[in-house]
Amino acid sequence: MASTVPVSAQAPLTGAIRVVAVFNSRLKLTFDRTSVVFDTEAYDINTVVPVDATPLIVSAKARVAPNTRIVMTVKADGPFTSGAATIPVNKLTWTTSGPGFQSGGTANDNAAKMMGSWRGSGSWTGTQVYQFLDSWDYTVGVYTVTMLYTISAP
Repeated sequence: MASTVPVSAQAPLTGAIRVVAVFNSRLKLTFDRTSVVFDTEAYDINTVVPVDATPLIVSAKARVAPNTRIVMTVKADGPFTSGAATIPVNKLTWTTSGPGFQSGGTANDNAAKMMGSWRGSGSWTGTQVYQFLDSWDYTVGVYTVTMLYTISAP
C-alpha cells in the first residue's frame, strides 16, 4: 500500500518592481524645404536691387521643463563661393515673422545670429524671407553658402 505524504500549501510569494518613465528634454527643428534659390535678373547697372527668395517656413518644437528658455540661432559657414570666386556673406539678409521669431538679420560667418527665443514647451512656426543684394561686380557663377541653424535650451 502506498503511503501518502501530506503536501503543505505554500504561502503566495509576491514581488514588486518600480516603473520609471524618464521624459528628457527634446528639441526639433524643421524646414519646408532644404534649399533657397535666388534667380537674379538683368537690370540697369545704376539700379541694383535686392532679390527676394521664396519664403522659407521654419518650425521649432520643444519639450522642456517649465519656463526653460529655447533659443534658435543661424550662422553662415563662410562666404558665398563659386569655384575660387567669393561674395561676402553679409550680402544675405532676411526678414522673419511669427511668434517669438526675431524680425530680421544679416548673415554672418563669425558669429551666430539670433533667430528666435521662447519659454517652455511648445511649437512655433515662422516665415523667413532671405534677400540677396545683387551686384554687377560679382563674377558669373553659381554661388553657395550653408546656413547652420541651431536650436538649444541652454
